[in-house]
Amino acid sequence: MSNNNKKTLATIKADSAHRGNVSHRQVPVTFKPFDEAAEGDKGTSVKIKVTEDYSQTFDPFDGGNQVEPYLKHFQELEGIFEKQRLREISKEHQEAYDAAEILLKSHLELKPDEEEGAKEDDEAESSSDESSDESDDESDSDSDRNKKTKKSSKKSAATRTKLQRWILRRKKMRKRMSVSRKLITKLVEKAFDLQNSLFSVEQRVNFQKIMREVCYQPYEDQDGDLVKARGITWESFRIARVEYMLTVCKKDAAEQQRYYLMWAVQKPYGLPYRTFQARMLTINSYLPLLPCLKDSDMATDATVRMNVSISEHDMANLLLRACNAEWEAQWTLVNTYLPSSMRGFLSKMEAIEQVMETQTIPRRHRLTNGNQGSDKATSSKSTSKGRQKEGNSNTEKQKHCQLCQEHGGAAHTHNTKDCRRYSKEGKERADFGAKGNKKFSSGKPSGSSERHVSKKAYKQMKMRAKKAEAKVKKRERSRDSSRDRRHRRKRDYYSDSSDSGSESDY
Repeated sequence: MSNNNKKTLATIKADSAHRGNVSHRQVPVTFKPFDEAAEGDKGTSVKIKVTEDYSQTFDPFDGGNQVEPYLKHFQELEGIFEKQRLREISKEHQEAYDAAEILLKSHLELKPDEEEGAKEDDEAESSSDESSDESDDESDSDSDRNKKTKKSSKKSAATRTKLQRWILRRKKMRKRMSVSRKLITKLVEKAFDLQNSLFSVEQRVNFQKIMREVCYQPYEDQDGDLVKARGITWESFRIARVEYMLTVCKKDAAEQQRYYLMWAVQKPYGLPYRTFQARMLTINSYLPLLPCLKDSDMATDATVRMNVSISEHDMANLLLRACNAEWEAQWTLVNTYLPSSMRGFLSKMEAIEQVMETQTIPRRHRLTNGNQGSDKATSSKSTSKGRQKEGNSNTEKQKHCQLCQEHGGAAHTHNTKDCRRYSKEGKERADFGAKGNKKFSSGKPSGSSERHVSKKAYKQMKMRAKKAEAKVKKRERSRDSSRDRRHRRKRDYYSDSSDSGSESDY
C-alpha cells in the first residue's frame, strides 16, 4: 500500500479495530481516540512554576463525559510531580522514617532497669545509717563498709546516667520520625494544591469535597471495623483520585479495560503498525489511573489488584496476536522465539509490514497472468454448458480489484476497471447503491443495455402469457370432460330403464 493511502487514528472506523461486537458502554477508553476538537473553549490558562527556572502553562480541566480526558489530565499532573521530584523526595523521607522506627523498636528493648537502680540507692542509704551507729572499736570494719557504700552509690549513679542517656536517645529518634512525617505531609499538601489549581471552579469544588471525606473522616475497613482518618498521605491522595474517577466510570473500569486490550482489539487494515503500537501503549499507560474492584467495597483478601500496566512480555505477545494471522506466520518463519520485550520489537514488526505490503498484491497479479492463457484456451474449446460453467468459475477466481482491496469491499468479484464502487482516485461513488451495483441503484438503464432489458422482459411476459393460456385451456378441457362423463352416465341410466319397461309390457 502506498504512503498516500495510509490511514490515521482519526480516519479509521471504530469497528475496524474490534473483534466482533464490543460494548462501548463497558470500555472506558476505546482504540479510536476521543475527538478533542469537540470539547470547545477550555477557558483561561494557568501558569505553574514547575522548577526554579521553568514555568509551564496548562488549560484548566473542566470534566466531561469521556474518560480519556480525565486520564490525560492526571498524566499531566504526574508529569509535574516527576519534574518537581515530589514522589522521589517523599520516598527518601519515608525511608528515613522507617529506619528511625526500626531503631526505636530495637532501642525500646534495651531499656535499663529502673527498679535495680532504686534498690541500689536504698542499700547505700541503709549501709550509711548502720555505719553511724557502730562503735570506735570496729573502725576497720567501718572503713570496709564505707568503701562498699561509696561503690554502691557510684553504681546507682551510673545506672541513672545510663537511663537518662537512653531516654535522650529515644527522644531524638521520635523527633526524627516526626520531622520525616511532617516533610512528607508538606509534599502531599503541595500535590493537592497543584491538583486543585489545574481544575476549573466546578471540578475543584467536587475534588475538595472528596479530599475532605478521604483525609479527615473515619472509614470502615474490609472487616467492617471503624478506622481513624487516613490523614494527608500519598495513599489518601490515590484514594481521592479513585473516588473522583468513579464520577465518570465504573468501579471495575480497570478490569474492563484490561480485557478489552487483551482480547477485543485488532490492528485495523491500512493503519501503520507504528501508529497501532503507540496507541496500544498509550492505553496501557492509563491502567494504573483507573478504578478497580480492589478499591471497592466488594473487595476481599483474595481480590487481585488489576489497575496495573501490562508487562512488556505480555504486551509484545498481545500486539503480535492483534495483527493478521499472516503476520504471526511471518514472525514464526523469521524468528525462533516469542517476543519477550518491546526492545527491537517495533523494528521487526515494521520489517514484516514492509514484506506483506510488497509481496501480497504482486503474488495475486502473478496468479492472474499465469492462468490467463489457459483461460483463453478453455473458453475457445468449450462448447457444452458444463465446459462454459467451468471456464466461468476459473475466471471468477482470477478476478481482482485493487481499489476494493485497499479501501474495503469485495475484491475478488470483479476487476479494477469494472469497479462500480470506487473511482480511479479511490473515492467512493455517490451513486453506489446498497447492493454495490450501479444498475440496481440507478433508476433506468440507458443505451444498448436498455434495449437488451426490454427484449428480455418481452420474452418473459410472452412465455408467462403462453403458460397462463395453456393452464386455462387445460382447465376447460377437464371441465368439459367431467361434464360429458356425467351426461353419459345419465343417458346410460335412462336407456337401461326404458329397455326394462318395454320388456315388462310384453
